[in-house]
Amino acid sequence: PSKITSKSSYCYARHTISVTEPSVVLSFSINLPAEDVQISTLKNSGKLLNAAPYDKLAIFFAQFENKENLFKYTPELANHVSIQTIGENRNEQ
Repeated sequence: PSKITSKSSYCYARHTISVTEPSVVLSFSINLPAEDVQISTLKNSGKLLNAAPYDKLAIFFAQFENKENLFKYTPELANHVSIQTIGENRNEQ
């Protein structure tokens, strides 16, 4: 991602956003206390998204100021993603 700096004191996490059952995704949001979050979308909204591991909605990269925050938030990155699908609003599984 272009906005992530090469400053060596920063730490980075990567997460793939996917679903556990086929869904038509309208949008998604990320609520994460990171210095910067860059998103690479892989699927357009309104299109059928197949269940993981066969399909992916997006990949995001989160920049944390220190390794303590990286180690604190990386194991729970999925908990900070909300996916809105046709007929429901749920967190990533």
